[in-house]
Amino acid sequence: LAAIIKNGEPPLVGAALTALGKAGEEGLPLLRIAALEAASDSRLAAVDAIGKVGGSKAIALLGEVMLGADRRAARAAASALANLGGEARTLLFSAALSERAQGSGALEQLAQLEGDDVDAVLVEVLAKGSAIDKRTVLPRFRPDTLPWK
Repeated sequence: LAAIIKNGEPPLVGAALTALGKAGEEGLPLLRIAALEAASDSRLAAVDAIGKVGGSKAIALLGEVMLGADRRAARAAASALANLGGEARTLLFSAALSERAQGSGALEQLAQLEGDDVDAVLVEVLAKGSAIDKRTVLPRFRPDTLPWK
């Protein structure tokens, strides 16, 4: 499968990545390589497969991709983390408060989630984030819910 991922035709690569995702945690090392180093479409397929594996190792790998990959793969990883919920949310929180908030896609994902913990992070972004981060988060809040009303 590793050879197919590195040198195969896109349909074969996609099938190999899907198979690795079905293998569960055992497939994560090769999925990591694909998510960070493969061609763009293969990176997205790898992120999708990682998200389907689930569990703490997959969540950690999605966090790594969200902060260390190209913008498209990072945004796909943020979306997968948002879909997984639970402990995955803490990685979105950290990314939203980092210098890579925009590139990671974390702010966009958090703006669609509910919860007091999400609101607290987004209010912190409003207080301390860059202008573009604030523009991303601001539509989430109604004027009567802003902390400085």
